[in-house]
Amino acid sequence: MNLNGRSQLIFCLGASLISILTSCAPAPTPSPIVSIPPPPTDTPQTTLSSDSSPFQVGRRYSDVSEDMAISFLDVVAFRAEVNEETETLDVFLQMRDIPENADLGRVTNLIEYTWTIFVYLDPADANPANLPGDYYLSLNTSVSSGNGLTPVHGEPEQVPIHRLFENRTIYSSSGQPAGNVQVDVSPDRNTLQFTGHVPGITSEAVFDFDMSYYDGTADRPDHFVPPQAALSTPQTSPTVIAGDASSELIPVGNVRVYPGPEHYAGDILTFAIKPSSSFDDSIEVSMAVDDQEPRAVPGAFFWFDEVILPLALDTTGLSGHHTVRFITANGNRHETYSFEVLPADRRPANEIRAVWQTKETDCCIFHFLSETAAARDIDFISEHFQQGALEFEEVMRAEIRSKLDIYLIDRMLMNGGVGGSGKLVISYTDRYYGPTVGSAGVETLARHEFSHAADIGLENDVDGVDFNYEGLAVYVAGGHYKPEPLIQRGAALYDLGHSVPVNEFIPQHELSYLHAALLLTYIADTYGEEKVWDFLNSDETRDDQLIPMEAAVSLTFGIPLEEFDRGFQAWLEKNDPGEQLEDLRLTMELQDARREYQALYSPDPIFLLAEIDVSAVTRPEYQPVVMREARAPANIAAELIIANAQKAIVAGAYEEAEGLIQSIKEVVSTGKFEDPLAREYLDIVLTATEAGYEILVLNIQNGYATAQATNNAPETIILEIRKLDGVWQVQP
Repeated sequence: MNLNGRSQLIFCLGASLISILTSCAPAPTPSPIVSIPPPPTDTPQTTLSSDSSPFQVGRRYSDVSEDMAISFLDVVAFRAEVNEETETLDVFLQMRDIPENADLGRVTNLIEYTWTIFVYLDPADANPANLPGDYYLSLNTSVSSGNGLTPVHGEPEQVPIHRLFENRTIYSSSGQPAGNVQVDVSPDRNTLQFTGHVPGITSEAVFDFDMSYYDGTADRPDHFVPPQAALSTPQTSPTVIAGDASSELIPVGNVRVYPGPEHYAGDILTFAIKPSSSFDDSIEVSMAVDDQEPRAVPGAFFWFDEVILPLALDTTGLSGHHTVRFITANGNRHETYSFEVLPADRRPANEIRAVWQTKETDCCIFHFLSETAAARDIDFISEHFQQGALEFEEVMRAEIRSKLDIYLIDRMLMNGGVGGSGKLVISYTDRYYGPTVGSAGVETLARHEFSHAADIGLENDVDGVDFNYEGLAVYVAGGHYKPEPLIQRGAALYDLGHSVPVNEFIPQHELSYLHAALLLTYIADTYGEEKVWDFLNSDETRDDQLIPMEAAVSLTFGIPLEEFDRGFQAWLEKNDPGEQLEDLRLTMELQDARREYQALYSPDPIFLLAEIDVSAVTRPEYQPVVMREARAPANIAAELIIANAQKAIVAGAYEEAEGLIQSIKEVVSTGKFEDPLAREYLDIVLTATEAGYEILVLNIQNGYATAQATNNAPETIILEIRKLDGVWQVQP
């Protein structure tokens, strides 16, 4: 990513389109067919199992997978949130699998699919005899002809999944409509969200669900203990409860908070609210802490599809549990964030002791925090960045005339490195799960980011060729995250079916960078390396306008764009991809899974890059932000799997990488460690955690594991962990 003037211009144009505080996905258009609500009482579809237990607000519960044949009616996790002031209920469901399209019309006289959430305002009323509760939220298909109990079969058609939600209604216990349900469905994440106004709802409410197919099969909660029995009989808890990050990844929700996820007294919190509807830069955001009066938050701004409220809450003097509400002046629904403030003396010791330091070399000025991995390894880092700088100058045939400022932070940020305007921000941490590995990775990263930050780069803010200059960074670096044979990698891109015309953009991150780099590689291989620079310098007018690719090709090669593209495609096709076919395929899968993990479970503080002067990362208020990230056992286990998959790709151990990638994809999609390989990682992490250690690097082989770990960061030790009688144990 390059933070230059062009990015700023695109950001400014896009900011007016960003909206906040409800789902930005368009609601499905209601069917004109008159809908029939599901029967509220006395039917098999709404009789809950006597083994199920009611769900409370704010907890994430697991539900048995594959107890319903239809994957998008099969609940695997449930969580509910309540805003008492607005009487708004949000229910978040993780389904086994939500396809992009599904069959509709298999029957014509019965409701085909039904998703129902039952709401009990008083927990004492939550038992099977009191169905359907005080209210129930229903999504269901409509009946297109007739009625009755005997199915009249029709010819099903494949329709987008949202078309199944023909009726979206809140009903009272008597079956009378009481409002509408907003629904947000994400096939990519297999999530379904209900949102609606439920009169009188409080955080004491509890819930049940019923997901039904027309043939009478249904998915219902797996555990129930009547409230009166709970006083005298031990309960069987649901499988996993949110907040217990020992055994399950916990999604972060719409409000992201930094530093976090733990908050210690004295932290100054910055909030990032994910986009939703009905918000623009003219609408004021107010914040209310607990029961205080709302106050306007100064300095709010849009950045990367989030509303940022910088340094909005000083937790000095706070302790215990608190709730903060975000309110818009136009009256749209609020966002709520509940959090715990831990005592200041529980803050990690290395955070307390850390101070910013510098080291200067011929190419760079390194800024790093003491008490971090970067401080311990600064000689290694500076040596390989200097080597990367020398290689960059050799490729560019020029000298770096001014030293680059490089800021090393102790947490993952985006893909591990961001450059622009003579400054770089680089992630360097002991449990690094980004895509660059080892000294070769550091040097590749250095060459890549120098092409953005160095004053001899060819990328111009609003001049030059209309070209993805990330391709220049990959071309100069000789690879994206590691040294890569670009000609063979181009053949792999073609053979995997991802090639597009030279003037089109591929949305997938790794492919978009590679495609642009291949264009330059093709020019060098076909016309000679000098033509690469002729092409990039083909705009001689310097009129603050980008010239189109078509014009640049014509000026440089004297041929039409179509002829140039035919040559490019033929060049891709004729080359042999070799091992790059597997390397590229697995790299794409892994990095997409890693980014999804970050987005769902450990978001990074992108707001720190909102200004070109990225030295803002050194502000005292942000010091905990650049040192603190999720360290729950489930997060550690997931990151170790990602890191080892990346190492396997670099080592060419593609079969091993494939297994690790499939494991992490399942963990990220469900939040659970049910895959046997993932469970091994989690069990080892839990074993080390119980012994007082945090694992940073892990290697597992046949019941034996070695781990680099710490109990006093940044100091590390080596642990030996063995599996004895089926149980992992730290060896003395």
